[in-house]
Amino acid sequence: HEIFGFTASTMLPGSFLLSSLSLDSSNYGKQVLSIGLGGGAVDMTLSVIKPEVNITVVELDPLDVTLATKWFGVTETKHHHVVVQDGVDFLKDAEMRGLKYDVVFLDACGSGTVICPVKAFRTASVMKMMKNVLKETGTIIINLATEKAEANGNVECTQVRFPTVPFINPCKQ
Repeated sequence: HEIFGFTASTMLPGSFLLSSLSLDSSNYGKQVLSIGLGGGAVDMTLSVIKPEVNITVVELDPLDVTLATKWFGVTETKHHHVVVQDGVDFLKDAEMRGLKYDVVFLDACGSGTVICPVKAFRTASVMKMMKNVLKETGTIIINLATEKAEANGNVECTQVRFPTVPFINPCKQ
C-alpha cells in the first residue's frame, strides 16, 4: 500500500517506531484517536494498512467531514469512525469515561503563526488530558506546523508534559 500525503508519511511511522502499533503482527483491539480530520490521509492510510485497528477521528467542522468524504474517499467502517465534535470536549469526555488509547494523533490545524496544533490544544490542561487518555505504553504524535520563531516554545511546552518526547523535524537537512 502507498502512504500518501506529507502529514501521513511523517506522522504514521512514529506509532510503529515507538511500538504502540505493530507492523509484523495483528493490532486487533488497538485504539487510535485522531484529532483533526483534514483530508483524512492519516486515519485512512492507517485504516488501509491495518484495518483491524479501531480508529476514532474527531473533527470540529462538519464541512471538513463532508469534503473529506466526497473528495478524499474518507469512509466509515466497523473500525473507523468520524465524530463531529470539539476535540477538547471529546478529550474531556474520554478522560471522564476512563477511555485509553494506544495512539493519539493531534492534527488540528488553523491559521496564524502556529498553524498546528490550534491554540486550544497548546495548554497545560489539554496536554494533561491527552496524557491521561494514553495507555501506559501509548504514543502521542503532534503535527507541529509553525514559524521557526514559535517552534521552540511549543516543543518546550510539550516536553514539560511528556519528558521523554523526541522531536523529529522531517524538514531539517
